[in-house]
Amino acid sequence: MNLTDRLGRLALRTVAAGVAVIGLTLGPTALPAAAATATATGIVGRHQPAEVDCSRTYLNSMSVSFPDIWAVPVYNPTVFTFPATHIQWVRIQATLWRLDAARNQWIITSKGPWIAAKVPDVSMASGDPSNYSFFEWNGIGWQSGASGQTDFFNLASGSYIVSTEYYWYADDLVPQSGSDIMFTSSYITNYGYGNSQAASCSF
Repeated sequence: MNLTDRLGRLALRTVAAGVAVIGLTLGPTALPAAAATATATGIVGRHQPAEVDCSRTYLNSMSVSFPDIWAVPVYNPTVFTFPATHIQWVRIQATLWRLDAARNQWIITSKGPWIAAKVPDVSMASGDPSNYSFFEWNGIGWQSGASGQTDFFNLASGSYIVSTEYYWYADDLVPQSGSDIMFTSSYITNYGYGNSQAASCSF
């Protein structure tokens, strides 16, 4: 059974063509309203927002690291140490939002590829993500990926934020899939004079 058969074609939700627009209520630095309504569904493991680096020195780019995401923990009374007791297929997808200042709204401008990996149900300190094997969905099947990172290049002038969609595949130990969406709220900026933190990336 190949990876596409295992993870499935239809399990990957297709995104309708068009532009998503989310209004703001707290000013241009607030997250889209979708952030307040996005809640985890199904059975999910621990996860955190993705880390995002902004750079003006390299093609006005944003680099989204593969986020901290863990398998759903499965209790095993015979295990008394801290090895992983569950390894699970997960996938993530980064979405880029740009502020439309004229309408005071965040608009989806681009989506990265779905990226899948098998992850443990223990802390990243015990399972280094650099050791994961990543796979990217190319619209037809899964192909080997390099680092799990999503890059957005050649961005026009403006302010940008990133959301990440998470998905946990059901397996023999966890009978129900799960999903969630999280927005990154703090961005690492490198505009040629050292790193700092910001509420968005601005170019």
